[in-house]
Amino acid sequence: RKHFTIDTVDEGKRITLLFEGVATRSTVYLNGCELKHNNCGYNTFEVDITDYIQYGKDNVLAVYVRYHQNEGWWYQGGGIYRHVWLVKTRSVAVDLYGVFIRATKKESNWQVFIDTEIRNELFRSVTAKAVTTLIDKHGNEVLCTYGEMCIGARDKGIAKYTAEITDPHIWDIDDPYIYTVKTDIYVNDALFDTVYDRFGFRDFEFTSDNGLILNGRHVFIY
Repeated sequence: RKHFTIDTVDEGKRITLLFEGVATRSTVYLNGCELKHNNCGYNTFEVDITDYIQYGKDNVLAVYVRYHQNEGWWYQGGGIYRHVWLVKTRSVAVDLYGVFIRATKKESNWQVFIDTEIRNELFRSVTAKAVTTLIDKHGNEVLCTYGEMCIGARDKGIAKYTAEITDPHIWDIDDPYIYTVKTDIYVNDALFDTVYDRFGFRDFEFTSDNGLILNGRHVFIY
């Protein structure tokens, strides 16, 4: 059990609990209300507690765990074994793990494809704008693109958009270069959410004759 207080200034936000790992069979309660069952000890799961919070008052979170049934033949232990996060977002925000980026090489140019999943907790439809900025290790913005979409009341949608970049710094085994991806969500030009992800450019393929080809060269797998 854990006691905590949420300030009244947070009323109107979406508030969730993110459990990184609980072994094995778990049930989550808030203020005596049963909110979530999770039956796998290895997956991350989210619990929306927005409608069950007593703002400005004491809240009681309880997690009941049964760990007598193993999911593997090894000893896996039991209980909450990874972090638990309290997440606060506005009513329109990027969904959990909602940014997906992939890139395709065309000679020296790379076509970047971006999917941003946005959730709308309002009881009306909104037009959301997702702005994606690619930032190098020196803090320079090397790419900026955006997509817009209309999302229905209490619904989710995926904004799909593309951009092109020339000669990016390539990720490789000896030079694991990673860009920072900043995603901003706007509604009526007002900033509602910002999330950060990591991304690297690399080109690879597996063939039966040549094995692993990474960035145009053969690489042994040990």
